[in-house]
Amino acid sequence: MDPFSQGVLGAAFSQSKASKLDFRWATLVGILSGMAPDLDVLIRSDLNPMVSWQYHRHFTHSLVFVPVGAFLCALFFKAILRRKSFKRIYLYSFFGVLSHALLDCCTSYGTQWFWPFSNMRVAWNNVSIIDPLWTLPLFFFVCFAFFKRSRKIVLIGLSYALLYLLLGYGQGMRARSAVEALAKQRGHGVERLHVGPSFGNLVLWRGMYENDGKYYVDAYHLLGEPVVIQGESILKVDPSSLKQELGSDSQQWRDFEIFSWFAMDFVGVHPDLENVLVDVRYSTLPNSSSALWGVAFSSGDLESHLQRLNLTPRNTEDLRDFWLMLKAPEQFLR
Repeated sequence: MDPFSQGVLGAAFSQSKASKLDFRWATLVGILSGMAPDLDVLIRSDLNPMVSWQYHRHFTHSLVFVPVGAFLCALFFKAILRRKSFKRIYLYSFFGVLSHALLDCCTSYGTQWFWPFSNMRVAWNNVSIIDPLWTLPLFFFVCFAFFKRSRKIVLIGLSYALLYLLLGYGQGMRARSAVEALAKQRGHGVERLHVGPSFGNLVLWRGMYENDGKYYVDAYHLLGEPVVIQGESILKVDPSSLKQELGSDSQQWRDFEIFSWFAMDFVGVHPDLENVLVDVRYSTLPNSSSALWGVAFSSGDLESHLQRLNLTPRNTEDLRDFWLMLKAPEQFLR
């Protein structure tokens, strides 16, 4: 999730283990250690655009890195908090770092929680990457607990945060059922499906399924009975044909393998731009196939890296339609 949310949860985790005497400085340690794993965004290369996709949410977000990351954070904090016990600093750093990867696993982006034993991208898809309805109430409890030096207060906040994530899981199950029902209504078999909450809420969901070489993308309003806002379809990339075209030893094929792994194999062919492939999981509108990012390749220079593209639309119509879908989905029924 966003750095602010990570810092808030890191503070809450640390506060839940802090004594009254340690409470306030433990909060600071929790905030900073809760954000620390995202320092992996500094791992990038001007020559290889795939590097940042490879290494964000990589080893710094894994379970085995938690004690290592906590130790590095504790060394840093000990230089500042010289009179404090290293053991206590390490404890609060540990829970801050631990909170980070756990929260990232709840989103749909993908987190390598099991590295180095597996490069599987864990994504539970039960909260948006940014969700003020999750973050702000927890922030309130963290601040209140800070001034009162009360573990009880922050535990109430953590209970709220957990219940919200459980609600997201339940909504995700409802979304999956709605996707399967829509596919059946269309006479489609579901080869794979993916669901995730749209930006900042658990009411409006993006659902897509694969059938006969295409991804079908639709929005699902899940406040009460599900309301389906039908969307678009996009052609699925054929990896075997692309591998034959690019060659299995070419740099562009190796880059494609990284991009496909990053997109959890939900890779589509851009309908308008030639030689452009997109990550179908994300779009501004939950029923749109217009992706937020993708890659471009060139058959004329197979040893160059794929070009990374930011495809985010720059218009206010999508924001208006998103708001209408959220508050009045019946306006989009066909």
